[in-house]
Amino acid sequence: MEYTVKMIGGKAVYIVDEHHQALMPWAIERRKITRPFVLLTFDYHTDTRPAFLHYAYSAYGQDERNAAILRREMSSAAAYGDDDSLAETVNKLRNDEHIDYAIEAGIIKKVFVFSFEGNTTWSVQERQYWEDESPQGVMKRMKLPPPLPPYTYEEPENGIFIINTGGSVIKSANRILESGFLMDKFAAAATMAAGSGINCLTECPFVLDIDLDYFTTAKSIQPDDASFFYNLVKKAQFITIAKEPDFVIRHRLENDLDSDYLLDELLRHIGQAMS
Repeated sequence: MEYTVKMIGGKAVYIVDEHHQALMPWAIERRKITRPFVLLTFDYHTDTRPAFLHYAYSAYGQDERNAAILRREMSSAAAYGDDDSLAETVNKLRNDEHIDYAIEAGIIKKVFVFSFEGNTTWSVQERQYWEDESPQGVMKRMKLPPPLPPYTYEEPENGIFIINTGGSVIKSANRILESGFLMDKFAAAATMAAGSGINCLTECPFVLDIDLDYFTTAKSIQPDDASFFYNLVKKAQFITIAKEPDFVIRHRLENDLDSDYLLDELLRHIGQAMS
């Protein structure tokens, strides 16, 4: 399995080319502890597709029934104890299917995705307001505005919470590592976490996972105040970084941005956090 590991101030930092390859470092570290990790992941995409979706499609095409059966069979055998079998599994995954597999295998238990894509997970109050398609629900929405905080949350069936970071334009993309911005997003995540039994999101054993396509401008990797991010670095059990050079180019908002530059800058920040 292709990955590089660097020890920075005593912190293990695993670097992979494609995001699903982070599954191997996650498994290696999972074997060292008695319970699954919480995953905090920063990514342009949500990467929450079901495991083996592409593999099953390549095997059965439009035969959705048999494709679904194959996918369920492969997911039911999910495990993390053996490097050789896990490497074979990773080769059958795409770079947006690894989170689902990691949950099935018991590597991670709850996931908080900070992403430009996907809608923020609805609270109980928002879901009740928007999902009621009855005549009474429609009338309610005509008479009453959407609910406002404070919200309460229930854990999604798949264990994945999404926090949209709204970084599709330069102004918002530039602030994604700024402490004030992260504090606001983590306040929302903490409320979600409380609904699934986590009292303090950054005090439980967590993986800090970063896809470099999350950084779409040079400023986004050069915050004025990175103290909150540095605290995440210090508290993480370990860190995984996916280079994803093609997606960096696809989503960048500045033409001279590439994964090599972003990796160097991110490692510099980790070094400063751990110094």
